[in-house]
Amino acid sequence: MTLNFRNSLVAGALALCSLTAQAAGEGRMLSLPEAIRLGIQNSSKLALDSARLIQAQVQYETAKEAALPEASVSAQQLFLNQPTVNLKVPLQQGSGGGSDTAAKTGSVEVNRAFMANASISMPLYAGGKIRYGKESARLLREAARLATQNDRASVAYTVTQAYNNVYKASQAMAVIEENLRSARQRDSTFSRLEDNGVIPRNDRLKAALQTSNTELQLLEAESNYAIAKSTLALLVGLPENTALEVNKAYATIQIPDGSYEAYLQQAIDNRADLKALGYQREAALVGIKSAKAGYLPTIAATAGYFYVDVPNFLNVSNALNGGLALKYNLSSIWKTKNAIHQAQAQQLEVEANRSNLTDAIRLQINQDYQSQQLAQRKISVYQKAQQQAEENARIVKNKYDNGLATVTDLLEADAALLNTKLNVSYAQSDAALAYYRLLQTTGVVPVETTSN
Repeated sequence: MTLNFRNSLVAGALALCSLTAQAAGEGRMLSLPEAIRLGIQNSSKLALDSARLIQAQVQYETAKEAALPEASVSAQQLFLNQPTVNLKVPLQQGSGGGSDTAAKTGSVEVNRAFMANASISMPLYAGGKIRYGKESARLLREAARLATQNDRASVAYTVTQAYNNVYKASQAMAVIEENLRSARQRDSTFSRLEDNGVIPRNDRLKAALQTSNTELQLLEAESNYAIAKSTLALLVGLPENTALEVNKAYATIQIPDGSYEAYLQQAIDNRADLKALGYQREAALVGIKSAKAGYLPTIAATAGYFYVDVPNFLNVSNALNGGLALKYNLSSIWKTKNAIHQAQAQQLEVEANRSNLTDAIRLQINQDYQSQQLAQRKISVYQKAQQQAEENARIVKNKYDNGLATVTDLLEADAALLNTKLNVSYAQSDAALAYYRLLQTTGVVPVETTSN
């Protein structure tokens, strides 16, 4: 009676959980490509990458502005005390149209002055710094764009992991529910057999105990399923209580045959982070040339206008000027050397990072390729084990019906069959995830790799 009450209680809890899950939110079928697309759209990490890409674009535009002319306008209105101004210049005086001149010195009262100046300078030659600056900024912008692509692949795989967890949990629930239905039917049969005195009470209790354990497995599987759905919903930007459903054909994708060498070459060709380091390497080489340009002078075309008005003393207007300006910073003779060494050290660092990344890619491709191959082989092994467990369960059931096997043998065979079914389901989802992991390692965003 106690076990029957417990079974009824657990069954009621399962039904309540099922109703709660149905009422928790609006149901939605979500395919893997759609999940990846939503995950990329709502990724905070990619939003940060987008901000960095905008910053790299701004830096590139700033570098381009270095080739534009510089213009400035200034004006000053000065109020002075009463300075003593002695004018000691020859002044020309006319008297009746005469041409006599006389040297005159005098004292002039000056208490204010106004000066205005406008100038424009167009760089003509800067030793290549402007050109190298634009090229370096362009290369770093491309590196930032590729870093965004690399993070897209990472986000896609994270979403795929969450999607796989939902599928795995749902499949586990389906297998356990099927086994639970069979167990409850067996309990009902055993109960009638006990009532008729065919089997001892102990055999019925053993079967009921295994049914209870199966119910606990189902409760745990439902909890895992709820957590997995909530995680996936958050990753794709949906409300946590959305009743998501994943494609049942997710794990039945056709995985193409490919060699380790083919996947490795694909990674070398596609990996965005490796390409980004290539652009950083080019930018470092340009940086060395830009540093060496510090030894060279700069030349600019200049033009300007000058106006001065000092009442009672001086007025200068229409003073236009133009010419070439040559500038050479003598301190560059001893400062540029260190700048070159710094740029060369940066190049060596990028080269080392690129070499380390290439080695890491080789190792990662090898590990993921072997994991994918192992996962594929596990499917056939577990399927064979399931066939064996099904045959064993059938034989044990016949023996039990004929009194040649105990209820313990029957329950053990049933438990073994349940485990093999779960193993097949897990192996199929693990193989799909291992393939997507291999794709992510090769630099592919698996949005279009499946129609699921």
